[in-house]
Amino acid sequence: MANGFIGGIPEREIAELYEAKGIPSDAGAGRVIRFLRKLADLIAKRWASGESSDGAVFLLAEKVSDAMKEREGVSKPALVNGNDPITGHVWMVNGQLANAHSLRLEWETGGSLSMVVDAGLGDLPAVTIDLRDRSRPPQVLFFPNGCGDLDSMLTLFVGDHPIDKTTMKGTLDDFYQNTLRTPMTVLAGHSPDRVWKESGKGVPQSRPEESIEGMLLRHLKAVFPDHDPRAQGMTEDGYTDITVHYADRTVQGHPARRCDWVLELKALADRTTNDTPSSTNVDEAVTKGLRQTIAYSTAEKSLERALCVYDLRDVANDDESCFDHVRDDATDNDVHLWRWRLMRSAEEGRRERYPLKADSHGA
Repeated sequence: MANGFIGGIPEREIAELYEAKGIPSDAGAGRVIRFLRKLADLIAKRWASGESSDGAVFLLAEKVSDAMKEREGVSKPALVNGNDPITGHVWMVNGQLANAHSLRLEWETGGSLSMVVDAGLGDLPAVTIDLRDRSRPPQVLFFPNGCGDLDSMLTLFVGDHPIDKTTMKGTLDDFYQNTLRTPMTVLAGHSPDRVWKESGKGVPQSRPEESIEGMLLRHLKAVFPDHDPRAQGMTEDGYTDITVHYADRTVQGHPARRCDWVLELKALADRTTNDTPSSTNVDEAVTKGLRQTIAYSTAEKSLERALCVYDLRDVANDDESCFDHVRDDATDNDVHLWRWRLMRSAEEGRRERYPLKADSHGA
């Protein structure tokens, strides 16, 4: 056991806390992710209290005092406690919701967000909340680039319900379309991670799978703020790519962790990062990925599991050639087989999305 000190705290105490509590769910999270987690907690409190008559808009400011200059609003420093109604307001908040102001802006739930843009606030990350329908969970939309960029909208899933297959597949499809589909979407995402070294020639960056994992993890943390997506968790069979847990409780009320998903990622390329032909046996790589998915999901006791293939190869866009040899085993073990093909150029992306009869004449 360590006997030193870190920041004045005994290492022994830190080690004991880690053993008892594990790594905090927001460890390593950026400002926006912490904001979404705090907001999800606030929504849960207000939903549990019965608030359901209207909706709200939350705008995330780097520094609320600066953003509020020459603006009218009412300070609500105790908003984060969850005792005050949140609906019917446009809120300016910081990442911890500790500095909150209700702005004097008129907004109708489900209506246009143009008044936010007109007020010069269209570039602030924004979340809209609709609590009008008690028959389903709160409807939450996130605009990471602000209300001025409606195309950036993500649907967030809040609450304690397990993430079902349709929701997870839709989330991964959105991630692919908005982040990976063509080299231009990768660049537009402003991510430090890169998949392609020279996309036109099909040359990937070193370890493209790890780059995809990092980008996907950030996406999942945003979309599922009540859950705890993690990468590289350790099991006796190896390290998981991504797991998605929820902090649950047992029937007796004791803390527990429910694993909703295990996602095993595979990036398939026909060129190496040195622009030489890849020697990887694709069938063996996919078989290995399936076996890893089964092993890790068994260790985590996950409710759902999927093998996610990101295909960088210059091949026809079909799943059969990729999964045919493992489909029976996947069915026997309840593993979803999902595949997305990364286009090498914007032109290729257009041809795939908008096929024309005339294409066959140019072949």
